[in-house]
Order: sequence, then structure tokens, then C-alpha cells
Amino acid sequence: MNNIEWVDINTLADALGFKTETLRRGCASEKYVCRFKKSGKYKNYEIAISSLPSAYLKKYNNFINKQNNCLQLNSEVYDNAQEWQRKQADKYLQLLTLTEGMSYNKTVEFLKNWNSAHPDKKVCYTSLYYAKQKYEESGVAGLLSKKGQGNKRRIIPDDYYEYYKSLYLREGAPSAFFCWQATLGYAKDKDNVDILKFPSYKTFERLLKSRIPEQAIYMARFGNAAWNKKYASYIPRDYSNLRAGSCWVSDHAQIDVAVNFNGSVCFPYLFNITFVFIIHPKVKSCG
Repeated sequence: MNNIEWVDINTLADALGFKTETLRRGCASEKYVCRFKKSGKYKNYEIAISSLPSAYLKKYNNFINKQNNCLQLNSEVYDNAQEWQRKQADKYLQLLTLTEGMSYNKTVEFLKNWNSAHPDKKVCYTSLYYAKQKYEESGVAGLLSKKGQGNKRRIIPDDYYEYYKSLYLREGAPSAFFCWQATLGYAKDKDNVDILKFPSYKTFERLLKSRIPEQAIYMARFGNAAWNKKYASYIPRDYSNLRAGSCWVSDHAQIDVAVNFNGSVCFPYLFNITFVFIIHPKVKSCG
């Protein structure tokens, strides 16, 4: 058992594009080899990689390889940055480590003492907060200053854009930065591009959003069910003029059991008990 590679179901859900609850149900029904630790009333599952179907295993390995490539590219972006950019990134990395887990008041007090002791590395709380957001979203590359680059126009070749779009418009909602890193890797393999001259991930994101409607992006990244809840049209219904008992609603479902009926195999329907709407005449209901 010591040689088994275990992976947390949250990580695996990201890799496979599944909902965490789908994998949790699979663990509960012993679909995979798994183990868990209890946290209150919840079970935090880990799944043995070797117990995954071959298609899932291939998808997971591709995901891990992409992540490793992204880490390598992130490091390469840092190495190719100018010295003053790296110094700024190093400063924020140090401060993010030192203030990790601190409350707002403790962080403010810490920065006050830090700025007194390091006048050449002064940082306000707001700057540190935004640096933390950028680091969580983009890694070390997000901490590199973009000063002096704002007036440089970046043109995205069509093949790079199409590659980025194929990654971004995928159910599971991969981040814009993750898709950009993968696209940068594609561009390096194909054309050996200069990282410092490559359009930023924000440039890719803006171009895609300028060409594809918001609803289409949402459906592609989150699926039809999520789109239906957020964007689908509905017709409001007013029941206030209906007399009690005049509106009847029933439901039915097909049973997933084959039945031999007079020599023919069929799947019967189950009709549920009919419900009667009794509505007070002064109450309006929209569904």
C-alpha cells in the first residue's frame, strides 16, 4: 500500500472536469480504491490513481503534465525578466510568506515595522493585498512589474488565439492564466517565440471576450445546466385569478425495468399522485 499514489478528489475533479460530488459518490459506492479522513461529519477522500479507468488516467496525466509545463514556463518568465522586476517579485514573495495567516490588524502592524526597518522596500497593505491576488492567480509571473510595457501593442496570431480559445472554452473553467501558459508553451514549441514579447494573458482574455458573447463563454465553461440557471428565459405565471382546485398538476417517470407485457417487452411509466393547487386569491406566485 505504501507504493500507491493517492490524489485528493478536488485535484482529480479539476483534472477530469468533473464535479467533486460525482467523485465523492463514486468513492462511497466503492467505484474506486479510496481512503478518507473525517473532518467533522464530512469525509475527505483520496483516490488511488491506479484504480482509475484508462481514459481518466490519461486525462489526469495530461493535466499534471500541463501543470508542470506551466510551472516551468512561469520560472522561465521570471528568469527572462529584468533585474529590477525580479527584485520587486522577490520582495512581495518574502512579504507574502512572512504575513501568511495574519489577520488584517496584525498585517498592518507588521508592515508598519517592516517599512521602518526597510525604507528601500516599503509596501502598503493595499499593494500587498493585490500582490497576493496576482500571485494566487498567476504565480510568480504575476508579481513582475509591467511598467514601461503598457504602450506596446501586442498582436495575437490567429493560430495562437484558436489554441487559447480551445483551452478556455472547455467545461471545468480553466483559468485564463493557465490557458495562456499552455498557449505560450505551444508558441514556443511551434515558433520559438520570445517570452518577453509574447502578448499577456489579459490580452488573450480581452480578445476572446470581444469576439464571443458572454453567454456562449459561460455555457462552454460551466455547462448547459449552469447556463440555464443564470441566463435562460422564463415566463412569469400569475395564479391569482385561478379558483382553488381549478389547476391540477401531475408528474410521471419511466421505470428503468423491462416488463414482458402480452409478449412485448416494454418499460412502464409510473404516474405520481396528482397534486391540487389551492391558492389564496390575494397571493400572486411566479414560477
